[in-house]
Amino acid sequence: MLKFVITGNPCSSKNAIRSGITKQGRNYTYTQANVKVYKDSALKQLMLQMIEYNKKFDTAGTMPEYGAEFPIDDFCQVSFIFYCIDNRKRDLCNLIQCPADLLQQAGIIENDYLIRSLDNSRIANVDKLQPRTEITITILDKE
Repeated sequence: MLKFVITGNPCSSKNAIRSGITKQGRNYTYTQANVKVYKDSALKQLMLQMIEYNKKFDTAGTMPEYGAEFPIDDFCQVSFIFYCIDNRKRDLCNLIQCPADLLQQAGIIENDYLIRSLDNSRIANVDKLQPRTEITITILDKE
């Protein structure tokens, strides 16, 4: 079981893409600045935490106490627990997409299609002092 924590108020990347029209009449899209800042920060945090796990590798390159090598290329169960800064209504499915993509970008999992289960994922209590996303990855047995 691997555990990661992303500090910062969780945000949805699905609703963050906006579009507009230039003065010349061309369409364009852009990502909201707060989402871009969150993603950059979260990616750095995940990579640093992955480096800490890598330091625990034994000489053979495996992690016997955690049972993983990076990137994880087996099916896995991932649990996302979101602690938000306020009590606004949020869509859990949209919140899950951002950290799932970031796990892939950070090189923790090979591809987010390997996530086969999202058991226990939820929006937890409000935490104004420490908004965060807690991620737990469990590699599923090969069948």
